[in-house]
Amino acid sequence: MNILFCCEGFIIDGVASFNLHMAACFREAGHNVAILGRRLGMWGYQKRHIETGVEVMQYFSPGVVSLRALSMAERFSPDVIITDGRRAFPLALEIHRHLGTPIVTNFLDAPCGKKKPGRTMEEIHDNSAAWVSSEKLQINRIKNMSPSIPVRLMRRAISPRLLPATPLPGRDPFRVLCIGRLSKFKFSGAAAVVKNARKLMSKIPSIKITVVGGGWRRIIFERDAVLTNVSAGRKVIHIAGYQTDPAPWFATSTIVCGGASCGMEAILSGRPVIAMSGHWFGLVTPENLNDADDTFYAERNGHFWMKDKPEVVLDEIINLYEKWEDDTVKKRTDTLRNTLSLEFSPELAVRDWESLFEEIL
Repeated sequence: MNILFCCEGFIIDGVASFNLHMAACFREAGHNVAILGRRLGMWGYQKRHIETGVEVMQYFSPGVVSLRALSMAERFSPDVIITDGRRAFPLALEIHRHLGTPIVTNFLDAPCGKKKPGRTMEEIHDNSAAWVSSEKLQINRIKNMSPSIPVRLMRRAISPRLLPATPLPGRDPFRVLCIGRLSKFKFSGAAAVVKNARKLMSKIPSIKITVVGGGWRRIIFERDAVLTNVSAGRKVIHIAGYQTDPAPWFATSTIVCGGASCGMEAILSGRPVIAMSGHWFGLVTPENLNDADDTFYAERNGHFWMKDKPEVVLDEIINLYEKWEDDTVKKRTDTLRNTLSLEFSPELAVRDWESLFEEIL
């Protein structure tokens, strides 16, 4: 089967991460897979897609739709299109109108649409063959809209080839990785860790802090990092910025602070995760895993807004350090990884999607 993913542009975000892993898993299952989108002049996942055997089709255009994009799609001759329900939908819509290829709209955010041509909920509904999501929250919202097309809760795949698990390291040096886009919504937790690095050093002398994520706020983080590193007389903080492959950063970390896709990916990499994004959730454990999943690792909801109490992450980091030699830390981490490995199984995910394709084609 020829499966075409549409993206708004080759950028690094949660939608791109979903597409990367799911496309790779389809390819490993023997399907022909391509991803189509604008080249926006920044690093994206193009190289990683190519390494997994996925065809990358990119073009320069001020808008998401262009004749060049339609020509590329026609050459690939897709049997089905997978797109998100936001910025990429207008591209999928034009290909659908041009080729008649059915669209599966995957909601990785709230199904709200926009009052713009090609992005209204009416157009998204009337031109989709099915609506899907890997989040129960989004599925419940979709069902409340009473669509007349199939609605499916779809398993999300994480490819072990792209995200291998690595052994849990010793306690010292205690490497804290803060990962996620440095947006207004998500940056408060990482900012608290960086701004309070000296406080953390008083409790964790060997601490090293790395921040992976892009956005203009990186400038603020770099300023704070320089001040801390100079006063400490060593490189305590490293601001890594955009990174297309999180696996090496997970492998060299002791614990991970992050939410949404980064949170689940870190657990699958074999690391304890302090879930924080726009909201605060805290340390993910086998006992609260269902709650973490329901909040999408503090992305959709949590105990409170992170910006209101950003300092809570400091106590959680210190607590993990002090309990690191306890066997429960490793057992808990292994249990979480084993549980999520089944939940995000590539084989089961591909089977679910193939079943949907058989229904709509």
